[in-house]
Amino acid sequence: PKIKKFDALIPLLICCILYPFFFFLLWPYLWSDPLNNFISAFKFFSKHYLDIKMLFDGEYIRSHNLPYSYILKWIFITTPILYVLLFVYGYMRVFNRFFRRLINIENGKIHNDFWLGINEKKDLFILANLTGILFFLILFKTTLYTGWRHVYFLNIFIIYLSTVGFYQIGIYLRHKFKNKFHYHISILFILTVIYKMTVYHPFQSFYFNNYFKNISHEKFEIDYWGLSGKKFLKDLLNAEKNKNNISVGVASYLPLGRSVYLLEKENRKKITIVGQNFKESDYIYTNFISEVGKFKNYKYEIPKNFSLESEFIIDNIKIYEVYKKN
Repeated sequence: PKIKKFDALIPLLICCILYPFFFFLLWPYLWSDPLNNFISAFKFFSKHYLDIKMLFDGEYIRSHNLPYSYILKWIFITTPILYVLLFVYGYMRVFNRFFRRLINIENGKIHNDFWLGINEKKDLFILANLTGILFFLILFKTTLYTGWRHVYFLNIFIIYLSTVGFYQIGIYLRHKFKNKFHYHISILFILTVIYKMTVYHPFQSFYFNNYFKNISHEKFEIDYWGLSGKKFLKDLLNAEKNKNNISVGVASYLPLGRSVYLLEKENRKKITIVGQNFKESDYIYTNFISEVGKFKNYKYEIPKNFSLESEFIIDNIKIYEVYKKN
């Protein structure tokens, strides 16, 4: 018995040893001074708070006062629709199974245990974690910024329950129709997702599912981090090969100057970022991000002596516009 108890502890010991090792290995900030840098990072993130305005579903909201639908809607519109449908079905199946067994737990029958086997135990663990975290985020209106990037780890739970849904549908179809037609549909859909990711590359973070045609920069902040800035600057340099000094205004709450550092050294000298000093600008770039509410504030209004030069659109979603002085 003692040997068996020790054998049961081995996985726990391995986890306790490997976890801090990989934690250190995969966080380069800790490499120079593990303990002090960890404490420093913990203090920073424990007090890190910004009260900013965000464009959400056509309205500006504050990051500390999110609507209850915020996290659910972001997950819904940025996840492929098949995954969403499979997730809803898988979630309901696992929840229904747990609820039926909960209300019949006093019957004392073995099939009314919370789980029968290791797989059902995993299902319940995933269900409890996902439900608990979502309830916490929604009920306490946890501060989130521009989407659900702070809780992307929830995607693991979503995909898991989507797989449960797919598995349950497969069992039903094999029993009812004696075929595997659902596999062919799923493969076809996955190929379309792969195609989409190829089209979006390297801007996969701009993805929205196709079933909501009203998604636009006027309703959501598509390019909050300004990932398109480098593309804009490279295209501009190609268009103005003979110019050694190009002044660029920014009609957006975007530090475009950071994108300049992504260019080659000789090209950085050719670009001068002048912010909202549009009188000195040859071009004006905007990716429609505003910290003040662009519908009520004219801080980023394009002057009349500038005309639309080009725009960058992916999958019918406008990412940025470029204006040139007349």
